[in-house]
Amino acid sequence: MGGVPRSGTTLLQNMLDSHPDIHGLPEFKILIPIMRLRNMLRVWITGGMIDPGLCSGEDLDRNFREFVNMFLAPHFAEHKCKYLSEKTPDNIFVFSELVELFPEARFILVVRDPRAVISSLLQVRKKVLMQSKDAEIIKYTENFNGVRAAIKFNRQLLESGFNAVKKAPEENLVVVYRQLVLNPEAETKRICEFLKINWSERMQHPGQFKHPGERSMTSEKAAPWYDAKKYNRDPEVKEIEKWKSQLTLAEQIRIAKAFQGHADLENLGYDFSLDYLSTGQRWRGQIQSKLRESIGSTRKAVKRFINRII
Repeated sequence: MGGVPRSGTTLLQNMLDSHPDIHGLPEFKILIPIMRLRNMLRVWITGGMIDPGLCSGEDLDRNFREFVNMFLAPHFAEHKCKYLSEKTPDNIFVFSELVELFPEARFILVVRDPRAVISSLLQVRKKVLMQSKDAEIIKYTENFNGVRAAIKFNRQLLESGFNAVKKAPEENLVVVYRQLVLNPEAETKRICEFLKINWSERMQHPGQFKHPGERSMTSEKAAPWYDAKKYNRDPEVKEIEKWKSQLTLAEQIRIAKAFQGHADLENLGYDFSLDYLSTGQRWRGQIQSKLRESIGSTRKAVKRFINRII
C-alpha cells in the first residue's frame, strides 16, 4: 500500500491485518532504496556499462526478487498466514517497478482529500519541531513546511500513484479514505474482491486487535505522527472534515485552488469549489490569502537583496 502520508494507509493496513489470513508487516521502508538501486543497475545494463554476460536484466530482477523475499519469507512461517500486507506511504514512488518485480502482488493507492492531508501534515510538522531533535525526521518534514511545500509534496506523490494505476490497472486499486470510513463493510468487501480472498467481518473493527506495526509507529521517534490511542482505533467519521476547523480560510482557499481541475481527484468525487463557504468567508479568505502572498513575496525580495549585498 502507498499514498500521501496522513491519507489513511495506517487505517487500511490495520483493517487488512485484522483479516485472519493476512499478516500486516510494520513499515518496510527499504523498498524504495532497493528499487532505486535496481533501476540504476538496469540503466547500466541497458547502456552496456555492465556486461550482460556478467548480469542480465533477468538475472538482476531475479536476484532483487530473492533479496526482498529473504526479508518476507520468515513472516509467512512465523505467523502461519497466507498473505502479507505492507504499507509505507512513499511506496507509491516505486509502484510501477514493484509491479514489474512482483507481478502476482496487488497494490493499493489510498487517496484522501488534500485539504485533510495537508492539514494533518502541518500539524505533524509543528509537533516535530516541538518534540523531536532527530535531524532525519526534521529534514523529512521540510517537505510540508508550510502550505506551498505541502501542496507540492501532495501533488508529487499523487501523480506517481495515479500514473502507476493507469500503467497497470489490473494490479492496482484506488481506495478513497472517505468511503473507507463511511462504508467500511462495502469498501473492505471491494478490497477483498480485488485481492481475491474471502471477506472477514473483523476488518471493520481494527481497533479491537493488536497490530505488529504499533511498536514502530508509536515509538518515540514516530510520536509526532501517532500515539497508541490514535493508532489503535476504528474508522472515525469525525476525521473526514476535521480540516475545516484546523485550516484558516486563506489556507482552505489556497489548497482548493491548487487542486481545482485535478482530473484524477475530481473523478473520485472530490469537489474543490468553495460553495461550502459563505460569501463573507470567501472574501475574508481571499484577502488573507493575498496578504500572505504579498508578505511572502516581500520576504523573498528582501532575502535576494541581502544576498546580493553580502
